[in-house]
Amino acid sequence: YVMEGRSWVSSKIEGVQGTMPVYTRIKDIESDDGNPEIMKKELKVRGDGTLILPTFIQSPVGRYWISLSFSNEGYTKDLDRIFTIIVTE
Repeated sequence: YVMEGRSWVSSKIEGVQGTMPVYTRIKDIESDDGNPEIMKKELKVRGDGTLILPTFIQSPVGRYWISLSFSNEGYTKDLDRIFTIIVTE
């Protein structure tokens, strides 16, 4: 991750191919010890699969697994638990 303004920004996801435009959305967020519902409100994703998380978040300490869904005209591909975000104090 790199710092961009007041947010942490991941690199874009690689290896996703298809007829443009390809749309990306957060399919699910899971956590054994955090709060996925709060993280869902804070985490954003760009069309290229880049994740954006504000520097100062309300999500509690924990490990979060991020699943994304990619789609274009007529096709959808879900990629489960492809990113892990670890929130520490």
